Amino acid sequence: GLNDYFYIKGHGIDPMNFHFSVYDRNGMRLYETDVYDPESPTRMAWDGTNNGNALQGDPILPPGVYIWYCSFLDLKGKPHQKSGMVTLIR
Repeated sequence: GLNDYFYIKGHGIDPMNFHFSVYDRNGMRLYETDVYDPESPTRMAWDGTNNGNALQGDPILPPGVYIWYCSFLDLKGKPHQKSGMVTLIR
């Protein structure tokens, strides 16, 4: 379906220096990856499960607001940190 995955995409992101994670409102990390592959976004995407892989049987999380955090270097080596909230709706 539409919007089954949440991922970061941008221009000039160094794929060798990328980190993306998702937390619940209590600060428990639910998903984490160092993979940045804009050509295949599902490789780096969170699918709303705890650990991030429903196909492998990871538990599906309840609807709610989750916090995401991303840190990366751009292609010139400048560090960036971004964060925000994503609402999970089933």
